[in-house]
Amino acid sequence: MRQFKRAKRGYLEAGAVLALVFFFLVFFPCIQVLAAEPGWVRQEDGWYYYMEDGSPGRGWVENGGKSYYIQEGGKLFCGGLTPDGYYVDNDGAWYQRKEAILGGEFTAPPRALLLTEKWPGTEALTSLKTIVSQGFSGNRTIKISDNAVEYVAGESVEGTQSQSKTYGDYNVINRDNVDAVLSGRFPISSSESSAESAKKQKAAVLLGLYREATQGRFRIDIHIPLDGDVTSKYQASSYDYGVFRVLAYQVSSTPEILADSLYSAWEEDNQWGISRQKWVQAGDCLVLYTSGDGYGRFYITPAWKGN
Repeated sequence: MRQFKRAKRGYLEAGAVLALVFFFLVFFPCIQVLAAEPGWVRQEDGWYYYMEDGSPGRGWVENGGKSYYIQEGGKLFCGGLTPDGYYVDNDGAWYQRKEAILGGEFTAPPRALLLTEKWPGTEALTSLKTIVSQGFSGNRTIKISDNAVEYVAGESVEGTQSQSKTYGDYNVINRDNVDAVLSGRFPISSSESSAESAKKQKAAVLLGLYREATQGRFRIDIHIPLDGDVTSKYQASSYDYGVFRVLAYQVSSTPEILADSLYSAWEEDNQWGISRQKWVQAGDCLVLYTSGDGYGRFYITPAWKGN
């Protein structure tokens, strides 16, 4: 009888231990057991990172030329903005985007640009200005200032008017009349003298990026059709699309995502759901759309709340 009681007590104690373990696994799944080996460990709910002493990692970890953000408890953060405002992809990787566009090398900012920061690619933009001007014999260029980057037609590098007739302000040019305007076929009123017409001559903005600091946002205006399938660098549309991508590189650390969302809204089926009613996240930015007279206007602001 005494032996039976001891055995029974042993079973009860073992059962109590198992119940306690089960309780912690169910109600405290975030508690991590020290890993046998440091580094990356694959678990059912994702990747975890452990330090040399086997404890869970925390913060940024570099691996293979990319950076990864480790949450409290050691789990890898994937697909979104980290608490300090950096965008990581679905694999959890952050890396600084770089791309050769129209013969220039463009590097994205580390994270979404602050309204108080300078354009990150000023030197590359200056080189692009020369490339564009040469490609169009001075009839197109890039205008750069602290608060705007504009891709314009009808104004030479020196700032004098070219032979191509473009009239009125940038709202005149739109998707319907762009070919006529840029080729000089835009009609002139017979009641206007040549002197009056000359006064009206002004560079037409094809694409524009603007800093609206008082509103806490950037703005991209698109006045022309864009063709992302162009392969020949000698086609005008390849310059148009290239400059469009360059503008995305000025404000976003994920320019490929920002450019794709704007392009889809302007030319395709708007698969990102960019709308007039609410801000939509695209990479590290929030985007809002409003239409103009034949052109598209997109407001852009950093998605990170710390900005």
